[in-house]
Amino acid sequence: MQLSGGLGFFHWTDFDREDAFGSFGATGGVGYEFADLWLLDAAVTYGKPSGVSVWELRAGISILSH
Repeated sequence: MQLSGGLGFFHWTDFDREDAFGSFGATGGVGYEFADLWLLDAAVTYGKPSGVSVWELRAGISILSH
């Protein structure tokens, strides 16, 4: 079983104007490797740029190389 996660933050200032904003985000996921070559995984990501909430749900199947 594979677990993944992350947190992030950024701050942006426009030098031509005095606009500034910041944002944060988080992600977490789980995966399972089977048959030594295949990985099934799913992740959820959340971010809040400029006051708008954004959600993403991702699922994938990967062929691995060892």
